Amino acid sequence: MRMGSIPKPFEGNQGDDFLTWVERFELWSDLLEMQDDDRIKTFPTLLGDPAFALYKSIVIPAKLPPKTMHYGYVKSQFIEAFQSEALVDAFRAQLAKRKRKEGENLAVFAGELRRLVERAYPKYNAEAKNDVVLTHFCDGLSFGKKIRSKEPKTVDEAIRKAVKYELLHMENVPVVLFRRSYRQRRKTNRAPSLTN
Repeated sequence: MRMGSIPKPFEGNQGDDFLTWVERFELWSDLLEMQDDDRIKTFPTLLGDPAFALYKSIVIPAKLPPKTMHYGYVKSQFIEAFQSEALVDAFRAQLAKRKRKEGENLAVFAGELRRLVERAYPKYNAEAKNDVVLTHFCDGLSFGKKIRSKEPKTVDEAIRKAVKYELLHMENVPVVLFRRSYRQRRKTNRAPSLTN
């Protein structure tokens, strides 16, 4: 089995997107079946100079007990360092404006909301993030009130209810088009009249 290529180093320059980089790093390390102990050893080897300086400033002076110096802690420190308030505010503004585009797949729409919530609310736990995505998912649909009234608990449940709603309330355009085109073909394919 061919393993994925090593992620490019995270430099840590102004404007670099740490959350996207760390998602790729975690996908790659999952592919290699790394545990957090291995991740914390590999993590600093994939940092550019500015990011590595931050890593050293977290690990060396902190003199943390071994149980607190783990991958999750270092990752949270990097998220805090690279998620400036201005960037968080920008993601929150994008999230507030994001509505479902015409013809957009419901799962794709929800996935984009999840990505924005991850960046707009990096310190929220999974349950709180789910609630924010769920709210914006319903707000972003033209029939969102109908979905909200069914009281879905998770985003996936809301997607299922929205798909069902669309299927039940969608006009059967392809059938209508087929019928029209069939009628039109019958008119044009009739044999010429002998009375002319």
